[in-house]
Amino acid sequence: MPIRIVIPVLVCILFLQCRSSNGLRRPTEQLTLNKNGDAINKIVFLTYKVTYDSLKQQYSFRLINKVFADGTLNPNTLSEQPYVESRYFYCEVTGSPATQYNKIEDPLNIVREYPPDETSGRLTKIEMHLPEGEITLRFQYTSGVKNLLIKTPFPHSQKLKTIYYAQL
Repeated sequence: MPIRIVIPVLVCILFLQCRSSNGLRRPTEQLTLNKNGDAINKIVFLTYKVTYDSLKQQYSFRLINKVFADGTLNPNTLSEQPYVESRYFYCEVTGSPATQYNKIEDPLNIVREYPPDETSGRLTKIEMHLPEGEITLRFQYTSGVKNLLIKTPFPHSQKLKTIYYAQL
């Protein structure tokens, strides 16, 4: 077989092996939150340190705290499908009984408005791009929960791309 055919075939095989059965890359992390049954039927709060490498154009997430709280989340606080807005991360927790979605402000791209200045009377709007920040995700842990995905919008699009993927 000629080399110009072998190389593309090998690249395709490697690409397909890096995908899981649901079309996503393999998990970045195995969180194993429910080791001793601690998380079952509780609200889970996960706090991550988030950084962005502008050279690689890649986010990184490091779990810095996890807390389990008794109770259940109000189903009205979690949307069924995310409405995509810029400057937000979207947390998707998959599994049964249903997929849970949460919208969290992107801690690295923050917009703040300040009172009007005296001359123009207009609000001052400042957009800050930070190299690192923290987010806290919350979701209801049930026996059917499987994966946690954090997504961000593609620029000028209503589509989301996965920037973090963990098995729960």
